[in-house]
Amino acid sequence: MIDGRYVFCGSTNWSKAAILDNYEATSFYESLPDAASLNNYIKAIEVQEGDIFGQKENGVPIATTFLTVKGNGRKLLTAQADKQFDLYLLLLREAKEAGKHTFYVDYEKLAKAMGYQAPADLGGYNNAGQYYYERVHQNIEQLAKSKLIGYDKKFVSIRVGKGYVIPNGFYSDKYMTGLSMKAKYMYLICLLEASKSTKYPEWFRSQDDMGKLYGISGDTISTALLELEAKGLIQVTRDKPKPPDYSDHNANVYRMMSL
Repeated sequence: MIDGRYVFCGSTNWSKAAILDNYEATSFYESLPDAASLNNYIKAIEVQEGDIFGQKENGVPIATTFLTVKGNGRKLLTAQADKQFDLYLLLLREAKEAGKHTFYVDYEKLAKAMGYQAPADLGGYNNAGQYYYERVHQNIEQLAKSKLIGYDKKFVSIRVGKGYVIPNGFYSDKYMTGLSMKAKYMYLICLLEASKSTKYPEWFRSQDDMGKLYGISGDTISTALLELEAKGLIQVTRDKPKPPDYSDHNANVYRMMSL
């Protein structure tokens, strides 16, 4: 609408290509009532307050070194230690809820969050509590051996540090047990990249650069990104290859989506 009286309505963008090259359909006419009606319609469209992905601080803090230092997260990824990986993320949440870096371990709570459920026939276990303890205790010991956490007499110490946050919604069963370890690990990388981006929650980096920076293979990156895209956690805008050989194209643009 222009001056409350002229109305353009159609598919044409304000670009040289749209006006000179493309096939478009647009009507143009002068009508005070139609301009007022269209104006009222547009103003009535509900607009969400804030960014659709949410604020950066709404979540569980995690240090950038978990992804960027060789012996940390990528060690778990290489070993396919999915339960240890999940447990580490859960312990970060426990630290936030406790409000301190050293806290008492609730074995049953952690075990159930990792997908364990005590069977009706406990076999050699004295009770359900012992079953849950064994499921978690072994994985905590492995994390302690990797020096990702401290563990002594049912108390865990975990160093959070400064970095970025994991959205609270990511801890639901839909994602914690519904995604592969590769996809969850890649999601952390996406969160870190978005947190550093001036266009948050959008970011871009070539897959070659991601592989070098985070020490993971191109196949892992590709398959994990496709899984995240299929699950609706990220949106990917792919650049079209350019002539003459169509091998050159810009890096994909990624956008973090609401959980």
